[in-house]
Amino acid sequence: MEALNRLHEFPTLGPSERATIASRAKRSAVGTFGFQYGGFIVERGRVSSEPISSIDCRLDFPLDWRILLIQPQSGIGLSGPRESDAFQSAPVVPKDTTEQLIGLIRDHIIPAITAQDFNSFSSSISKYGNIAGSCFSSIQGGPYNGPELNERVDWLLQHGARGVGQSSWGPTLFSFFESSEDANEFVQTLPQDMANPLSLTVVQANNEGARITVSNDAST
Repeated sequence: MEALNRLHEFPTLGPSERATIASRAKRSAVGTFGFQYGGFIVERGRVSSEPISSIDCRLDFPLDWRILLIQPQSGIGLSGPRESDAFQSAPVVPKDTTEQLIGLIRDHIIPAITAQDFNSFSSSISKYGNIAGSCFSSIQGGPYNGPELNERVDWLLQHGARGVGQSSWGPTLFSFFESSEDANEFVQTLPQDMANPLSLTVVQANNEGARITVSNDAST
């Protein structure tokens, strides 16, 4: 949408306008703000009078750190009507669980990013993902979506992976590493029976958001 907007020289859209037109960000606007701004984003939660939720906090993410994306070549997460049905059938999250998750973000994860304290960050991210995922264990069969992902997370943690979690409903998992060298070394030491059915990609955070370039060169 934004690329077509730029191509035809229409006015630039803000995150809220873009999400409304595309019928996105009804539940979470993290992806919408990530596209616009990049970095580590915490949203506040949407009130009924707002089209999308607001940003509570945005931080530059340490560029030395790396994220390993672990993508099973089979299996899909939940989206569309299936995702809506899952949220409708999920039990209400207890207030103390919500407060615990907010406390992890504000008291541990955000300070760890600011101080570039990898140990605190990675342990807090793992804990956050486990608690948040457990809220949907009646649908997923555990903190992560399905027996295979739950087993893979256990395996990763047992073999030294840090900051392990699940992206949305899966099937992509992630793990954080303090450096590119650490991430690549971990990938190379994975046993063949673990690595073969997976797509493994080491990536760096993007602190700038999406870049769109309009070219007049037909060959590009």
